[in-house]
Amino acid sequence: DAHVELLAERFKMRRIWRDALQGCVLVIFGLLVASFSDYGKFETHFFYTYYLSFFAFVALTACALCWHQKVANVFPAVSFAGMIGFAAAFAVGGGLALVLLAIEKLFGTRIGWSVYSTLWGGAFAAIGTEFFLAYSTRMEPFEFPKVWKVLFVYVVLPIYMLLLCVLWVYLAKCVILWKLPNGQVNWLVTTASSIWITLYLMLAPVENRLVVLFRRWGAALVIPLIVLQVCALAIRIGEYGLTPSRYASILFVVFTSSLAAITLVWHSRANVMAYVLFAAVALFGAHSHWNIVDTGVRAQIARLKAFAERRLSSPEGHHDRPGRVLHEVGR
Repeated sequence: DAHVELLAERFKMRRIWRDALQGCVLVIFGLLVASFSDYGKFETHFFYTYYLSFFAFVALTACALCWHQKVANVFPAVSFAGMIGFAAAFAVGGGLALVLLAIEKLFGTRIGWSVYSTLWGGAFAAIGTEFFLAYSTRMEPFEFPKVWKVLFVYVVLPIYMLLLCVLWVYLAKCVILWKLPNGQVNWLVTTASSIWITLYLMLAPVENRLVVLFRRWGAALVIPLIVLQVCALAIRIGEYGLTPSRYASILFVVFTSSLAAITLVWHSRANVMAYVLFAAVALFGAHSHWNIVDTGVRAQIARLKAFAERRLSSPEGHHDRPGRVLHEVGR
């Protein structure tokens, strides 16, 4: 509904077109619900599908807000709205959980953990979402809090630059010694890239010489690290195959490298493109034929079948029964 209202306000839609757009949104929502119903509550499929879809629509909401207020203020406003939504959901969920705990302790009533988890999940899904949308879709101009400026500019940014220095020293070590990177660099570069994106979008309203320099050329410090991450991923995939987590890393590399190139070439549109790119990659990884879970599973199955075929075709493998080979592969 928030997307429809933002689009209708932007393009001055008539009532009939607004209702038609609302119907399309409901159809999409129904398809998403149908896809969720195929998975168990705690299955990996549900985890990736639900949260990637959720963050994709958050990104699209931020993109739609760019039409209604200053683009530089959108990400800080959405971040602040997220904190407000989390606080509201935590207050409601925590308060009701405390009431149930009091009933359980004082009256000896047994309340299962499923009730508590449903309560917390409902609080975040309903209350948290409503507060988030209510604040993030306001038309009033967002004012960047001074305390945020002090925190991000004078605390977070210097510590982040120190992290980049460590990663660059490791990159120089790999180049000088001509040594391949280990697998630990993957999550470190992922963290560094995530922080860079957050700072790039968060500090857009801040008028500071260091911030302006970082936002304009910070991608040049990240791109070589992404290349190092790609090398580490290639080594791990070559040794152990493609898994859902490694495929997720590949999609994230596609997103970060694309955004880094855009910030260097098309800096004026980078903020808006960040939301569009993230939503596209997230929905692709959640709902396409090449989604994160199925692609990793298919790759592992193909790897196991290839190993079994090589084992059976080898001279010493002629005496092995197929069941025995698959059993050993499964181990």
